[in-house]
Amino acid sequence: MIELDRGVNENKKGLLTGLFMALIMTTMPIGGMVSADEGATANDGHGPINLAIILHMHQPYYKNIETGFYELPWVRVHGSHEYIDSPGILGLYPGTNITYNIVPSLIEQLEDYSLPSTMDLHLQLARSNWVTDSMGFATGYPTDLSEWELSQMMFEYFRIQPWVYDVDSSHPDLGWMSPSSESYGDLKGGLDASDPAFVRSYVPVPGDSRSPKSGMIFHPQHLLDVTVLFHLFQNSGPLVRGEYDYLLTNDAISTEMQSIFEKRAPYTIHDLATVLDYQSQQMLNVMPLYSNLANTSQVELTTTPKYHPIMPLLAMPGWTYEDGIPVDKTSWISDVEDQVSEGLDLFQESTGIRPTGMWPSEQAVSQLVVPPMISNGIQWAVSDKQVLSQSVKVGGGYPSQASTMDITTPWMVQSGQEELMMVFRETGLSDRISFTYGDMSVEDAVSDFISEVLAKRQDVINSGGNPEDHLLTVAADGENWLFMSGFGNTDNGRAFLHAWFDALQDHPAIRTMTPGQYLDEKGSDHLPRLQELGTGSWIQGDLSTWAGEEEETMGWHRLVSARDTYLRVLNDEPNHPGLPHARHALMAAQGSDWFWWYGADQDSGDDSQFDALFRTHLRTIYESLGEGLPPDLLDLSEFVATPTRESSGLMQPLYDGLEFDGEWESSAAYDVGSEPSDHGVTGLEIGYDSDNIHMKIEVEGIESFLAQTTTGEGTPHIQIYIMAANAVDNNVPQANFHTYYGMEPLNMPTTKMLWFDFGQLRSDGRMTYNTFLSQGNEEWSLYEQGALGLVVADDVFEVRIPWASAGLEPNGFTRVSVVTSLYESRAAGQGLDVEMAPTPPLQITMPNLETWVRILDMADPLGDETGDGDYTYPLAGDFQPGAGLFDLEHVTIDQSAWNVRFTFKMAEITNGWNMMWGWSHANIQIYVDSAPGGRIDLFPGTYAQTSPDWGWESAVMLVGEAGPVYG
Repeated sequence: MIELDRGVNENKKGLLTGLFMALIMTTMPIGGMVSADEGATANDGHGPINLAIILHMHQPYYKNIETGFYELPWVRVHGSHEYIDSPGILGLYPGTNITYNIVPSLIEQLEDYSLPSTMDLHLQLARSNWVTDSMGFATGYPTDLSEWELSQMMFEYFRIQPWVYDVDSSHPDLGWMSPSSESYGDLKGGLDASDPAFVRSYVPVPGDSRSPKSGMIFHPQHLLDVTVLFHLFQNSGPLVRGEYDYLLTNDAISTEMQSIFEKRAPYTIHDLATVLDYQSQQMLNVMPLYSNLANTSQVELTTTPKYHPIMPLLAMPGWTYEDGIPVDKTSWISDVEDQVSEGLDLFQESTGIRPTGMWPSEQAVSQLVVPPMISNGIQWAVSDKQVLSQSVKVGGGYPSQASTMDITTPWMVQSGQEELMMVFRETGLSDRISFTYGDMSVEDAVSDFISEVLAKRQDVINSGGNPEDHLLTVAADGENWLFMSGFGNTDNGRAFLHAWFDALQDHPAIRTMTPGQYLDEKGSDHLPRLQELGTGSWIQGDLSTWAGEEEETMGWHRLVSARDTYLRVLNDEPNHPGLPHARHALMAAQGSDWFWWYGADQDSGDDSQFDALFRTHLRTIYESLGEGLPPDLLDLSEFVATPTRESSGLMQPLYDGLEFDGEWESSAAYDVGSEPSDHGVTGLEIGYDSDNIHMKIEVEGIESFLAQTTTGEGTPHIQIYIMAANAVDNNVPQANFHTYYGMEPLNMPTTKMLWFDFGQLRSDGRMTYNTFLSQGNEEWSLYEQGALGLVVADDVFEVRIPWASAGLEPNGFTRVSVVTSLYESRAAGQGLDVEMAPTPPLQITMPNLETWVRILDMADPLGDETGDGDYTYPLAGDFQPGAGLFDLEHVTIDQSAWNVRFTFKMAEITNGWNMMWGWSHANIQIYVDSAPGGRIDLFPGTYAQTSPDWGWESAVMLVGEAGPVYG
């Protein structure tokens, strides 16, 4: 069963006048398949085309510079697997030349991980205090882990490629590790089936309100087993068997590791120590694989600016993009120069090689960033053909990305008297490696690649060119596709790498060549010139992935402020001891990955991890320099008040401004935390019913508030500040973080201020508040004037806030602070705050009061999952059982006052690909028609339309992992 709740407000205020659902199964036919040698004759009168394959090895800087803790573990997870397999396999095919680009921050982290003291979440959990018997088998759970942390292990230790659960014992390359694979598969099966022989239910601990990462917990020995297996399969099998030792000074072969792969569970704490120690040792074997290949001239090594920044954005003097919010900054060209030069220095220290080629981060370039590369000895760089088409040729005009001649021609970019050679990748062919070949057989994938290259060669010949003068560039991520594409279902792409490198090394019509080799052999005199290099990247040919959405702009504002603080301290106190730490964090915060995951254009499934790490780097800048943290960098989870009395249920107080015994006993009470003072808050209680939040506010000297008595310090006033509904971090567009009068930190992203309007006070104590909405930059705009009676005052203030006014729906939450102030004028900043209560803010959650009305109950015939009539299942084993995975059986739609709930029953649901939300195959699309007109074309790849009478305005796509909402 798959369920989706969708807010009514997201669907044009709940007007559901039409709805379409589509269950999508897509396949990708590969046309024109030829064998690797077809069309590749040695006597066709033309030489081979030069082919540059550039593979990019990258991870963001995951290290918390202040604590030394690695907030995310992915450098280590892939360090002794994907980063090692590719060069280890390549060396077996000496006739194939490859360019490897390795990001300096990745090298820095690999070296860090060789130290036993380096710690990340996975290692911290694994190295817990296990309770074992004398043999090392688990007899109890780790004594230093909570129940919630045990659930975290259950979640984290299945974030691995699906092939590891089901290795065929007869597989010629992997069969030797089938015993451990079978154990891993048994554990996953036991978890999926909630088998009591393997698991028990999660038992929440009183006072721990965190939602568990898993509702099931393995018994102690099974938990130790999965810990061993998860870390074991992060190591390359060929590495463990010594197959890459021919490139290494320090052999990687390990009989102990082999024996663990070759045996079934149960495992011991000694096995776990063996696996963790081995993986740590292999971190120092990664770079020698590459440098030893480079010393044979089979490989050219290149690099990227140190912490992978988007150089054009650093160099630009500010911008205003799609969100319309300016980013006000100067050109940080000196930062670009530092990132380039220090990256090269680190690379040379690690490998002894100083690259002359560069993969600009995300292949993002502009004319402004050419001089820093040239001045640091860079002779060539790579970008995308979409950028080529935006570049201006000497003499005018633009190259064409549709022209094979233009794409396969290196171009010289001028900067004063200096020049840099640019090569531009063939986007489509590069992306086939990353996104397509993992879903094909190895033979078909290699054959398709060869045929595509030969087709480009023929294009050059047909255009009158000489293939030997051209350079076709294929550039792709070097590791992600080995485990994230379809290769993660088979063997991490090892068989493909073997076949690919082998097919290329002796091909008569294709010569693999690095760009550096091309420049050395052929020079640059014959190459065309660009007057101006276009501004863009390999993603859509522009910079919109890292700038232009509100979340991204907020990130840039924070980075600008942090950099300004660093430069101010550097200028005022050039010997400040925290400057090196702060500079390190500033360079890391300039990395592209933090901005990649902001906004709606990319979704990791847990973008908050990257946001938290970005803000950690920014906090390090301030803390290293002894500067106060901006409120928008605080961690929201640490700033919630604890009530002195918990709420006990619904309440309906009498609004008269008076206190009666028992009237507020169902409310939550908070300690205002200060001695009584003029105009201070002396008591605060908050409760609710089905429609409203109720607040009772007690203040010292309420008469002066009601009379609006002005003293030498000002006129007393009260405001209530409300956090953005359901905010889990500070990334709230246009939120404010300070109080209106005193500009004191609120410690939450505040979007509403209820401003008490004492001018409306009536003789019966009724008055109101005006609602102001935040506009960002501590500015507010009047949204509405409240009705009389929302506030009633006499001995106390009694305040009613409708749930809707707080922006809440059932189970939604917000935070609230009450502030008393003395103002000199009603303008922002023209006063002082007497008290903020409670400190930190209180949190209130709307109870689940939803009642549902069913508006559709529809059965669908079984056995009709055939598309337009002739669709059949792929033959791959991961589509077993070969029926029902796309067969919609039943649909219901329920509506409440707040939400619409869609429930889909499928004939079969499996999760062989280990997708985050529990199913792997079906993509369910919901199209909502809520207004006249609308679009009729469904999503790309569906090849379908609605009737013109049923055009849609918004749509949702359900997939097994995080997916987008369209409108």
